Amino acid sequence: MPYLKSRDIHVTPNRSLNYICDPKKTQNGLNIVSLNCMPDPRNAYEEMKRILTSVYTSLTEKGYNPINQIVGYLLSEDPTYITNHNNARAMICRLDRDDVLQEIVRHYLFD
Repeated sequence: MPYLKSRDIHVTPNRSLNYICDPKKTQNGLNIVSLNCMPDPRNAYEEMKRILTSVYTSLTEKGYNPINQIVGYLLSEDPTYITNHNNARAMICRLDRDDVLQEIVRHYLFD
C-alpha cells in the first residue's frame, strides 16, 4: 500500500492549480501523476491512446509481445514489464491504471 506524507503548506487551491498547470513547473505535463490531473481533461482519452500506442510500438520494436507486456503491467503495476526504449516506461507510468482499465471496459462494452 502506498504511503503518502502530507504537509500543510498554506496555499489556496487556485494557487496550487496554477502551479500544477504551469508547463515550466511540470516539464510540459511530464510530472503530472494521473491522467485525470491533466490541464485539459477533454484530451485525456486521446492522450491515453497516444501513450499506449507509443508504448505498443516501442515494445514491438524491441521484440516483445506488446499485449502480454501491457497486460502484465496493468495487472501488477510493475514497470519492468515495459521497456525503457523510446521512454516507454516513463510514459506509461504517467497513466493511472484505473483510468486505463475503465476505458478498456467501457470500450469493450459500448463500442
